[in-house]
Amino acid sequence: ETPAQAEAANLLAGVFERQGRLDDLADLLRRQLDAARDREDARAVTDLSMKLGALLEKRGDEHGALDVYHRALDWDAQSKEALRAVLRLSIQLDNSVDLGNALEKLLDVEDGEEAAHLAVELAGLRSAHGDAPGAERALADGFAKCPGSEQLLNMLTERYAASGAFEKVAAAYAARSRALTVPADRIEALCRAAEVLSERAADPGGAADVLEEALAVDPRERDVLLALIDACEAAGKPERAIAAVTASIAAVPEDPWLYRSRAALHDAAGRADLALLDLSRAQDRSGGGYTGEYLAALEGAIERARRGAPLPEDRPERELRISLAELAARSGDLERARAQGALVL
Repeated sequence: ETPAQAEAANLLAGVFERQGRLDDLADLLRRQLDAARDREDARAVTDLSMKLGALLEKRGDEHGALDVYHRALDWDAQSKEALRAVLRLSIQLDNSVDLGNALEKLLDVEDGEEAAHLAVELAGLRSAHGDAPGAERALADGFAKCPGSEQLLNMLTERYAASGAFEKVAAAYAARSRALTVPADRIEALCRAAEVLSERAADPGGAADVLEEALAVDPRERDVLLALIDACEAAGKPERAIAAVTASIAAVPEDPWLYRSRAALHDAAGRADLALLDLSRAQDRSGGGYTGEYLAALEGAIERARRGAPLPEDRPERELRISLAELAARSGDLERARAQGALVL
């Protein structure tokens, strides 16, 4: 079809439409459509099919229009225009088979809230036909396109939980978190995922993975860090818990609680020498807030030195006793301070 022929056909179509000669207009569109198919012009096939389909609907031939839209999809299976037309007519004609197929194909090409709406509709249709797996698949496909949809999240996680697929429940919450922009909301979703993994899926390692992601959003979140420590310990990975606290220290280096927390982890792992170093840091940064624990740690290090079994980072016994004497004096325990001072001399 040359440009001149196309222009002449369009002028003729306008004349037929103004004169109400709808049969002649339909014949013209069919001839144009055949020509477009012959030259394999997919865009023209879609455009002409939409015009012809609309005309047939106007004349009350919904079934003929539906056939035209279906044939358009043979040329462009992802045409949103044709798919929406099939969807609309399938609802109008109460054709559940065409309706389900159209919803499924349209869901493949839509995004965002429109995809979420289609997924809910398709899931309802599949459920009405007793196709539970198809309903779940529709919800999952829609959620992948619109993870910010709270409605899809609730519907999908309810199905997953009912079948005991708690790993999928957690994955849904984690996916939702990545679609959110407010840090507090992201952390809340990730913590929910971790809770499901820990308490329902018996997967503390997986919970630790998710909590690490939550802590990366805001390393100052103490509750997240505590939950991560618990998950690491439940998974038998104390070194991972230590690494998590170390990462938080890098972000908030002046927080004494973090050093005290890492000290407890070091001590539990058999590295009392490293625990002592962290308690010293916690003591300095807190203005003396961990005196009792630091005193006990110093005495433990002195005992190791006295027995000839110091750990790699332990200081010499004399330095330890001087530190203990100074700390005891500052805390008002003058008797202990004098005793340590005498041993040093």
